[in-house]
Order: sequence, then C-alpha cells, then structure tokens
Amino acid sequence: MSYQEIISKLLKEKKASQLARQWEMGEMTLGRYLKGSRLPDYLTAKKMAEEAGISSGEMLEILAQEELTRKPKTEKISKSFNWLLRIANVRLVRVPATA
Repeated sequence: MSYQEIISKLLKEKKASQLARQWEMGEMTLGRYLKGSRLPDYLTAKKMAEEAGISSGEMLEILAQEELTRKPKTEKISKSFNWLLRIANVRLVRVPATA
C-alpha cells in the first residue's frame, strides 16, 4: 500500500473535516497531509494507520518510502540554493564569522 492509497482510503470513509475534528487538528494541516504536500508527524501517522486499518510499523515503512521518493527533489533545491549563496558571497561583501 502506498501513502496515496492510504489517503484515498481515509477519504472514502470520512470527510476531511470529520477527520480533522476526530484527530484534533486544523483542517489546513490535515489538508496538507491529504494533498501530500507534507508528511504527517508520528502521532498523526499513528492515527492514520489506525483509521486505515494497518499497523503502525507498516505506516512507518510507507512514510519512509514516501520520504525517499521526495528526497531527490529537496536535494536539487539544496544544490541550487547553495549555488545562489556562493554567487551572493562573491558579489557582496563577506562578513567573517565570529566565534
């Protein structure tokens, strides 16, 4: 089962607003988890697993796999950001680090 399959299963059984109230969280926060723009914290992942009828261990594996698929995107962003910082340091006056 994938992260998106779990989300689909959760939304078939209940509305997002019901889940947010049940899990005592804001609808915007839950919406980010459901859209996949953010991965849930441990407590929310446990609640999602219980609601989806899977073990916490299986949910952990699913989230780890999801994070691995997203990692290359963040690494590309980090490389680009570091490149921009190097350019900025060349063009701007460098301030020495202090202890």
